[in-house]
Amino acid sequence: MEVPAYISIKHDNLGRFRFGAVQGEIDGRIEMLDGVPRFSFSWEGNDEMDVASGRGWVMHDGKQLVGHIYFHMGEDSAFQATHHPRNLSWITKVRASSWRT
Repeated sequence: MEVPAYISIKHDNLGRFRFGAVQGEIDGRIEMLDGVPRFSFSWEGNDEMDVASGRGWVMHDGKQLVGHIYFHMGEDSAFQATHHPRNLSWITKVRASSWRT
């Protein structure tokens, strides 16, 4: 069963995400990049039944979140997310550059 993709980050800089068969927990920090705030994070979780981990980042462009997620020693993908007001998470649209599903 396909579950909608999402990313959710709380005020304590912890969160969760899911893209296809990949899901994980996020631990991140806000950093400044050329004077613009960016949330950089590490993550660990599962890709189907396999243990997976990596890193990523997200920035708010005024309308949506844009970001990139990386597998440790593996693939990566850019994504966009729009705010979902009912559950306070961000619904994502993954633009697969080379994404495992």
